[in-house]
Amino acid sequence: MTNSEKNVTVKYCRRLGKADRTQNRPILVALSSAEDASFLIRNARLLRQSENNFVRTSIFINANLTPAEALAAYESRCARRQRRAEQLAKAAQRRQSELVESDETTAGGSTSTTTSVTARSTNNAVFSVQSPEPNDPILHAVVCYR
Repeated sequence: MTNSEKNVTVKYCRRLGKADRTQNRPILVALSSAEDASFLIRNARLLRQSENNFVRTSIFINANLTPAEALAAYESRCARRQRRAEQLAKAAQRRQSELVESDETTAGGSTSTTTSVTARSTNNAVFSVQSPEPNDPILHAVVCYR
């Protein structure tokens, strides 16, 4: 067996929620040990690499979290997305300043570009790169995470 292969023992399974024809109901799977559950959760992302399209797009394995744990995990994801948006904004700002510097050295002029980065919420970041010339277009890129 490889690192992603292991036999786990299922104690029981049960459907959660009320029967509803419009929505699939999740299944709670109880395993024989915390080690088995940890193994499955760690390797759940491998489902996205499945050759079967249904498995790749429709089957998800998540930990059974309490409401407090779920909130903490959500806030952690939001913070990670915010940090990533800030990193992307800084990288875009560096690229823009490099472009301006290369334009200045090739043209011999003294143009400057203003770059502003605003984080509007934990789920959105707006990047605005403005040219000093009044007729030049303004580049806006909005990154939204859901």
